[in-house]
Amino acid sequence: MKGTEVVTTRGRTDNKSFRTAADPILPELPLAVLVNGNTASAAEIVAGALQDLDRAVIVGQRSFGKGLVQSTRPLGYNTYLKLTTAKYYIPSGRCIQAVDYSRAREEGARSVPDSLIREYATQGGRKVYDGGGIEPDLHTEPEYISRFAMTLYALGFIEDYGDPLGRKASWEANVNFRDEQACRRTEIISANAQWFEDNSPVDPAYKKKTVKGVSAKVITVAMLGGDCYPATPIGINLPNADWIRKEHGSKSVTIDNITYAYKRAAQGDGSLEEFVLRAEDRDRMVRFGKLGDDLHTDLHECLGHGSGQLAPGTKGTELRTYTSTLEEARLTNDMMEAASQTVLLVDSTKFGRRGFAKICPLDRIDIIVTDDGISEQAREYIEEAGVDLIIAKTNGCLIG
Repeated sequence: MKGTEVVTTRGRTDNKSFRTAADPILPELPLAVLVNGNTASAAEIVAGALQDLDRAVIVGQRSFGKGLVQSTRPLGYNTYLKLTTAKYYIPSGRCIQAVDYSRAREEGARSVPDSLIREYATQGGRKVYDGGGIEPDLHTEPEYISRFAMTLYALGFIEDYGDPLGRKASWEANVNFRDEQACRRTEIISANAQWFEDNSPVDPAYKKKTVKGVSAKVITVAMLGGDCYPATPIGINLPNADWIRKEHGSKSVTIDNITYAYKRAAQGDGSLEEFVLRAEDRDRMVRFGKLGDDLHTDLHECLGHGSGQLAPGTKGTELRTYTSTLEEARLTNDMMEAASQTVLLVDSTKFGRRGFAKICPLDRIDIIVTDDGISEQAREYIEEAGVDLIIAKTNGCLIG
């Protein structure tokens, strides 16, 4: 309530009391406060006051125990003397100071001995004790974090992309095996990442002059964990740290059996008949829809996430809660816009003047990407149609 004492300071000549200035906004809201050995000074006062007033549950390990009020006095030559002038006391009357300096000259600084620890009571009558820091209501053991893990976090390798506030890290994992045939498709796309970068519809200032480190594969998952379960993504690109992408590139996976499951689940639901007028279009979607979805995922994961560059002086986290949403929309738009020139990937062995033209007339194609096994006759046919041709040196691999 307004006017509740939170903390007092007691010195040799001066005592002060600090009280709440207003009524609580959410008096019934349950509170839990996390503390550990690094919780000190003002943080301890807040935690201890909430505990003494029975307003919150304190969870963790005993806090640091800094309960001294220190004042500075100028000495000249830009130097100051720091003096201990008082101690902090929380509502129950206990002091949170852990080390006794009063006899440091004779005995050295020491912790408060057990024989001098005194019992106090919270507002609700619970027993609490002084003698150093705040003892939590619920004690937990600290989790060991290796220096290696801390280094990864400091360098941006710990992923917090899924958290709108960019604070909470997460993990995702799966047990999988490679789809070697489908991997050839992503290898071709990755090999042509520079072309997509150059042709993306963004300001040249935000394009990478040299795309590097783009690799991708297609997998079949057998087991899912972390953020991959129970709602699994259809593709994954890591890392999300922009500086790592810029300097080293990124890796992507497309999860083929998940996209296949989605396709099968959508069959027979009437959506094609409801929204696609022509029977020939519906037939084409049935025959090539899965490949189109896979290519869309490949463009999104393999190329989209790793495309573009930040403006000088920006970190990529300025938009906070909107960062991941805009990133997902941006890369899909950029890569699909580049691919909206209708880029077709086709195995050279499937490229015939008659049969292929029936499946997909060249007047609907802007660019064809195929392997280096393409025949001279097919080259001439493409050139006559005015379609750009990109040869990926893959020794006759199967694309689609």
